[in-house]
Amino acid sequence: SKLKEVSFRYNSKWYKCDLQTYNCVALDKPVDTLADMQEPRSRPRWQRDGRFDSLSPDKKWVASIQNHNVVIRSVESGEVISFTSDGNAKIPYGRLTWAPNRKYAVGYKIDEREHKQVHYVLSSLPNTFRGELRSRPYAQPGDEFTSYEMFVFSLDSKKPQKVNTEIYNFLGMPNLRWRKDDARYFTYEKPDRGHQRFRIFEVDATTGNTRNVLEEKTNTFIFEQRIFTQYLPETNEIVWSSEKDGYRLLYLVDAVKGEIKNAITSGSWVVREIDSVDAKKREIWFRASGMNPGEDPYNIHYYRIGFDGKKLLKLTS
Repeated sequence: SKLKEVSFRYNSKWYKCDLQTYNCVALDKPVDTLADMQEPRSRPRWQRDGRFDSLSPDKKWVASIQNHNVVIRSVESGEVISFTSDGNAKIPYGRLTWAPNRKYAVGYKIDEREHKQVHYVLSSLPNTFRGELRSRPYAQPGDEFTSYEMFVFSLDSKKPQKVNTEIYNFLGMPNLRWRKDDARYFTYEKPDRGHQRFRIFEVDATTGNTRNVLEEKTNTFIFEQRIFTQYLPETNEIVWSSEKDGYRLLYLVDAVKGEIKNAITSGSWVVREIDSVDAKKREIWFRASGMNPGEDPYNIHYYRIGFDGKKLLKLTS
């Protein structure tokens, strides 16, 4: 059936539009969909695809939010499993995603926070000497962000399992990546507010226990928007960029052991961008600056290198 209506947010206000008549009405909140709406983000690294699952990968189970709580229903038998009962309109459950093996669904208890308004004046408008007051939502230091408390819902135990980790409350919600050869485990990235720590967590969906696959800490600043991570599911590896050694360089991480296997690039020069990662040939195409002595360090050149840090090839002069 065709979509009949849509809810959206514009200039901090919610609207619902009838797609048959194109009439729109203002809302205080989208009807029964707040927990499943994608939080708009302007930072490309932390953008989410906005897709949240209802039907399991084997098409035998349907996960949904009913009266702010998690319910999973069998398509074949009609059996209904009510996993939670403490969700409410203020702090609902939502944003459910399935594991590839359909044994688990992951969701969150969501404490929504609206960003407060900040005000500014446009002082150089044409044809007038009068300033114009403008406002926009913006979280200042100390303001609260929407928080996500992670839970795993197991079809085997038929009980919710709270994940043993701190609440996720910075830069939207987690993006999950399930281990290809064992869907009991998944990882997600977490930057800390304050920009001084970045971690990759692994979660055991059966127990809810977590461990650090990767952790970077500094007393100065981690520019998380510039962190590059490429996950290689066939080999359970991660290509990761970091400035931990003084320059932005690339490293190969063992995602199972939780350790750096080797540095891919090294030296007193900077990796600017990663253009391509070839998992089959185990090669990376990238751009860098500062490798040529006596040259303007802002000049950019193109290179190729192996995952093992060998066979560095300069592609442009």
